[in-house]
Amino acid sequence: MRLAATLIDHVVHSAATADGRHMALTMADTEANHITLGIHSDLLPRLIEESARALVDSEQVNRHGSDPRARIAVTWWNLNRDETADSFLLSLSFGSGAQLSFALTHDMAAALRDNLSGWLDLSRHGERGFGTPCDAIDEPDRLCVPFSRRF
Repeated sequence: MRLAATLIDHVVHSAATADGRHMALTMADTEANHITLGIHSDLLPRLIEESARALVDSEQVNRHGSDPRARIAVTWWNLNRDETADSFLLSLSFGSGAQLSFALTHDMAAALRDNLSGWLDLSRHGERGFGTPCDAIDEPDRLCVPFSRRF
């Protein structure tokens, strides 16, 4: 697909309007011109999701896998139960003060618990732990706990 686009060199800053209904996102193009977009707050989750999908697509096209520089370092997390929706809310905090929250079904939260427990058990016993995908463990007698699951 071909689209006419302005190449962005970097993000300058972002801010929410006083009423919280819009976000102003200022970016600089390759010639250092600033471009500010006003985005309604209802569109932000979709913008985040589309950006994440584009990052995955870019990594697949370039065939270099996940770039560690493209990862956002999480500084803290919180998990709360939403009893009215019978679900869980996983909130991730970042160094900039930003926070993203994800709604998890009961099954997803249980699978996350089971996976983390398995990885913690492996790391306590001197086995390969966090960050080792099952297909990277080439010894057939080693226990492997899957680290992701689709729902």
